[in-house]
Amino acid sequence: MSKLKSPINVLYLITDLKYGGAQTVLMNLLEQLDTNHFQAQVVCLFGGSLPIGDELRARGIKVTDLQMTHPWRLDALWRFYRLLKREKITILHTSLFHASLVGRLIGGFSRIPVILTWRHNVSLGAGWRDLINRWTSKLDDCVVVVSEPARQAELRTSSIPQDKIQLIYNAIDIGRYSQITPEIRKSTRESFGIANGTFLIGFVGRLHPQKGVEILLEAFAR
Repeated sequence: MSKLKSPINVLYLITDLKYGGAQTVLMNLLEQLDTNHFQAQVVCLFGGSLPIGDELRARGIKVTDLQMTHPWRLDALWRFYRLLKREKITILHTSLFHASLVGRLIGGFSRIPVILTWRHNVSLGAGWRDLINRWTSKLDDCVVVVSEPARQAELRTSSIPQDKIQLIYNAIDIGRYSQITPEIRKSTRESFGIANGTFLIGFVGRLHPQKGVEILLEAFAR
């Protein structure tokens, strides 16, 4: 990387820009990216007008929506190919299954110098996805995983060599949460009808088996 001329053109390809874990991590990364060395932009397969997309634009980050509303929108793939060539992308960094598949195929065809996949989860969602991941992961130069279980899952379901899998934990800016004052805490509890002295544990996330909410409930019972 030291031989490359700054700023290096980086394109982050993600499936959509709704509120979600992968989208939030991407937004946090872009917030901390060194703009002296990297020129970043975001492309989504669809959903570019969703909240995360609007927030990225408000921060001055270029966002392109391929409007790939159907898997066989070949015009969207063609637009993405032309964008990669026009913008002279050096690093293509993909997130989530569908975007990673598109990025590997079109990025490889476009001869992008560096292609990275970002694995945020232990499950890709279905067995056939694991099979496709095994077939196409060899097109990656690197897979970034966010946890040791995710690394083990990638080893089981991909064909990429172990030394090309890099574990990088997600960072959390705890300073954002230190701004919660007793007054804010009290008024928030009151808005939900919860007394200020009531012991409270909260869960934030979608109600999906992989979130393990039943484990939380079992722990409460104990």
